Amino acid sequence: MSRFLRYQHYTLPLFVESSLSVRKRLFFVLIILVTIASAKPVLLRIAHLTNWQWTGTYHSHIQTRHKAVALTFDDGPGPASDSVLAILNRFDVKATFFLTGAEMSLEPERTARIIAAGHEIGNHSWSHQALIFRSPVFIRSEVERTDSIIRALGYKGAIRFRPPFGTKLIYLPYYLNQTNRHTILWDVAPDLDLSLRFNPDSLVRSTTRNVRPGSIILLHTMYDSVSASLSALPTILNSLQAQGYKVTSVGDLLKNTTPDR
Repeated sequence: MSRFLRYQHYTLPLFVESSLSVRKRLFFVLIILVTIASAKPVLLRIAHLTNWQWTGTYHSHIQTRHKAVALTFDDGPGPASDSVLAILNRFDVKATFFLTGAEMSLEPERTARIIAAGHEIGNHSWSHQALIFRSPVFIRSEVERTDSIIRALGYKGAIRFRPPFGTKLIYLPYYLNQTNRHTILWDVAPDLDLSLRFNPDSLVRSTTRNVRPGSIILLHTMYDSVSASLSALPTILNSLQAQGYKVTSVGDLLKNTTPDR
C-alpha cells in the first residue's frame, strides 16, 4: 500500500505538469490562429491595392506627356477572341492580352491569331488562382508554365505579368522582381464594378469619364457572362479616339516613360 502511495505521489505531479504544458501550447496556438484570422482581412485589402507593391516594378498608370492610353484584356482566349480582334482591327488598335496558360493550352489557334494580329501577350498565370497565401513553388510554377506556353506558341515580345484578381503580397512581388518581370495593374476597370458590368452604356460613360493620359484600361470581353463589355468596346474606342487619345498596348505606352516605382 505504501509503495502505491509513493507511486501516486511521484507520478501525479508529472501528469499535472504535462497537462499544463499541453494547455499552454494550445493557448499559444489559439492566440496565433486568432491573430492570423484577424489580420487576414487587412492583408487581403493590401493585396488588392493597385497603387502599391512592396518591391519590384509595377504600373497601374504610366506617366506620359502624350495623350495615349493602354488597352488591356484579361482572361482567355475565349469564344469572343475573334470578335475582339475584328473590332481592334477596325479601329487600327494594338492592345495587350493577359491570357492564362490553361486556356492557351486549350485554344492554341485563337492564341496564335492574337499573336499574328500584332498584339501584345501578357502572363495572367496558369490557372487564374489568387497568388497569395500560396507556396513559392506554386507561384513560380504558375508564372513559368505560362511563360513557356506563350513562347511555344510563337510570341517573341516582352512578357509582362498581371496577377489574377490583381492580388499580390510578399513572395509574388519578390519573385517577379528577382526574375525581372514587371507587374501590370490598371487605373480604369469599369466592368469590375457590378453596378456597371451588364450595361454597355454605363461601361462607356465610366471609361471615358475616368480615363486620363497614361491610363491602363482593363476590360473582360472573352465570355458571354461579360458580353456587355464586348458590346461597349467599339463605342469606347470611338469615343477615346474622338477625344484625341491614341489607344495602344502597354509595351508601346511604356516607351520613354517612367514606372510608378
